[in-house]
Amino acid sequence: RSSDLAALVPLGQVASSGQTNFSEPGTTYKYNEATGRLDYAINKSQRAFLRSFILLTDQPAKTMNGNILANSTSGTGRLYNEVFDHTWAITPTLVNILDLGCLQIDYGSGAPVTNNQGKPVCLSQYINVNEPPGECYMEGGISVTSGFALPFTSPSYVGRRTWSISDGVTKSTSGKHIFTGGIQVRHEQWESINAYPFNPGINFNG
Repeated sequence: RSSDLAALVPLGQVASSGQTNFSEPGTTYKYNEATGRLDYAINKSQRAFLRSFILLTDQPAKTMNGNILANSTSGTGRLYNEVFDHTWAITPTLVNILDLGCLQIDYGSGAPVTNNQGKPVCLSQYINVNEPPGECYMEGGISVTSGFALPFTSPSYVGRRTWSISDGVTKSTSGKHIFTGGIQVRHEQWESINAYPFNPGINFNG
């Protein structure tokens, strides 16, 4: 059955080295962003603004049936960044700036490699190895030292949440000195979900 798997790798075109050339599938990468800002003058000494930035990305997975080396994994992401700022000129020489921020990032990727019938390919179909339940992906399943390696294609997700607050004061003197001070507090949360390194892999280095 290993011959069945070998049939999904392009044949070498250079007899002396086994070098092979092949084209990867074309990909489309969508990148959309938007920025909005609202400014408000409270009075002569105070002003505030609210700024929002949104970024949406999308790259659909592309595979070539029957060639497990030719694969472009998918990638879908969302980024939201919100900032509120309040600036207060307490006196002509004393200014306080308060900032509140929030950042959210979500990104997921993954795509199976496929056989000639367009069905997912994984090592457990050819050798006696275990795959994560319900998965059939080549997570870099076969690699050859100084040669080639299959792409890492199993689904993965990364999420990040960041909240921050900062408050700073700037004081200028009648001379040539400026004094600044303040505080910044940030809380960050990360979440990562993937099957690595549970997908089986084989390396040839001889």
